[in-house]
Amino acid sequence: HGDKHSLKHRFARITVPGSDRVVMEPRKRTKKVHYKGLYPGARVVRGVDWQWEDQDGGLGRRGRVTDIQDWSATSPRSARSEER
Repeated sequence: HGDKHSLKHRFARITVPGSDRVVMEPRKRTKKVHYKGLYPGARVVRGVDWQWEDQDGGLGRRGRVTDIQDWSATSPRSARSEER
C-alpha cells in the first residue's frame, strides 16, 4: 500500500483472535518501525534449516505467508505460502 497508513487517528487493537478491542490513541508522535515475525502477508524465503527439498519453489524464491498453522507439537506456528 505504499506505506500510506495515517498515524493521526484512533484505532482498536486486537492482540489475539477473540480478545477484547483496546482503543489506542493517535500515534502521530511515534516512530514507524518494521514489523518482524511470522504473520499472514509477510514476505519470506527459506532459512538455513530448510529440509523439504524444493517444496518452496527453490533456493532464493520468495513467497508470501498465507496462513499460520500448528502442524505438530514440534513445529508450532508454522507458515504456509502459496504465492511463488
